[in-house]
Amino acid sequence: MLTGLSLFAGPTVSDTLAAVLKTEPDISPIPLEVRPIIERCLRKDPRRRWRDIADVRLALEEGPPAAPVPMPRRRVLPWTIAAALAVVAAGSAWLT
Repeated sequence: MLTGLSLFAGPTVSDTLAAVLKTEPDISPIPLEVRPIIERCLRKDPRRRWRDIADVRLALEEGPPAAPVPMPRRRVLPWTIAAALAVVAAGSAWLT
């Protein structure tokens, strides 16, 4: 999401899943300020990844402030719609 590119792209779903499990992603397009944090989030060994999102938050707060990466407008709208639908679905599930 930081680059607007898929890190694990394949021609089929099974190729994509295999890439997630076996290959290291190319994180060179990711800004240098957050690259170590993203790299640790994507480690294959769960014991070497962050324990939870609170650890990531601390790392972001302690490190140098990263400049926001502008996303192309066409990519923001689908995520905004998906987030709104998720909120509506969660609200309706909570009310029933």
